[in-house]
Order: sequence, then C-alpha cells, then structure tokens
Amino acid sequence: MNPNQMNVAKAMVAQHEFLEEARRSRLQAQAGRREAETTSPRKAFHTHPLSMLLSLGLPGRR
Repeated sequence: MNPNQMNVAKAMVAQHEFLEEARRSRLQAQAGRREAETTSPRKAFHTHPLSMLLSLGLPGRR
C-alpha cells in the first residue's frame, strides 16, 4: 500500500468513527427527550381551580 492509499484509509476510518460517535450521541439525546416527555410537568399554582375562585373575590382582578 502506497502512502496515498494509507492516508485515504486512515481518513475513511476516522470518518467512520466520527459518524458512529455522532449516531450514538443522537440516540442518547433522543432517549433523554423521550424520558423527559414521559414525566408529567408540574402545574403552576395559578392554574388550580381553587386559585381561580379566590382571585374572583379580589378587587380589580376580573
């Protein structure tokens, strides 16, 4: 194998490793997003029906 062929082979191996690492990173990020989607977000207090009833009694808040 001449030096040019060796350099091309090294570049191909490096590119394959880079793409494989990118694929692993992408899969890990997708798994993290799926995990975040499955957990229910906390509701803010102001969306609670009781707080809406209480706010109706306050002057200037209708």
